[in-house]
Amino acid sequence: MNEYKEIMKRLEKGPIYLFTVVSGSSLGEKVILQEGEFISLNSGMDQFWSAAVMLADLTNCPYQYEAFGEQIFVERMVQEPELVICGGGHISQELAFMADYLEYPYTVMDDREEFANRQRFPKAKECICQSFKEALEEREFSPNAYYVIVTRGHSADLECLELILKRSYGYVGMIGSRNKVKKTMETLKERGFTQEQLDEVHAPIGLPIGGETPREIAISIIAQLIQRKNADHPASYIENEMKEALEQENASPRMLLRIIGKRGSAPRGIGSRMIVGSEGILCGTIGGGMIEYKAVEYAVGMIARGEKLKVGTYRLDTGTAGSLGMWCGGEVDILFETC
Repeated sequence: MNEYKEIMKRLEKGPIYLFTVVSGSSLGEKVILQEGEFISLNSGMDQFWSAAVMLADLTNCPYQYEAFGEQIFVERMVQEPELVICGGGHISQELAFMADYLEYPYTVMDDREEFANRQRFPKAKECICQSFKEALEEREFSPNAYYVIVTRGHSADLECLELILKRSYGYVGMIGSRNKVKKTMETLKERGFTQEQLDEVHAPIGLPIGGETPREIAISIIAQLIQRKNADHPASYIENEMKEALEQENASPRMLLRIIGKRGSAPRGIGSRMIVGSEGILCGTIGGGMIEYKAVEYAVGMIARGEKLKVGTYRLDTGTAGSLGMWCGGEVDILFETC
């Protein structure tokens, strides 16, 4: 079984918890937990995993814990957010420009052809020219999608928000004055939505920086999206580039590097990952600098030697950090495995 292809397939259905044995004779064995169901990636360990996953503290991810003599690393994984922009006006254009810069994939929808087209949004994943109702009822988006409602009027905003609240999402925000937002929420409450559902809506949208121009408003929105994205551990997100690399069939030998432990100060946190090929980095990062250089060098050597699995520790204390060009102190544990 292509373990990571299966893992990426499961991610399309929503967040998962990935458990990996990181020491001992079962090093590298994995299981997925999704919506209370565990999906074994090794049938010979079903009994072990059925008990071991129950011992994990899923509120503490990513971290290591011990179960039945095995050291296990558990991390939460989520697809990279897909930005869905409802409305193709001036604010949407500015927001798309910033999404391009941040390499966030996005889709734009508007019911007017002159506002939903490739000339206005050349780098959009898709430009949908369709009524908002039809587009949101007929289209499938990621369960982790970020919805930005910036249509031309109150009725369209209300229509979009009502439909979005009926599906899975990672973020939803709506533009408008506080008075308009209040009326919208009152209407939705009358239509059966709970206060808990309505409290999840970011409205008025964006961080309160006093923006007035379309560009300033777009900055406040993108800043709020970044804030929301990083509310979880940033390493939880699997960028599209990495997802595509892990799904690739018949690829040349590659190594996946994951930081599975950290003590003291280090450039990147636990869960950070990258993929290395025989020529060097393919995607991702575990911190840059000399520590990454050394880890990549070792991974390239593993590929050349035909090695498949190893855990390495990089100490960054005052006695060894100088040789790595690092002075932040601490140490990191890196799991190297073929993918």
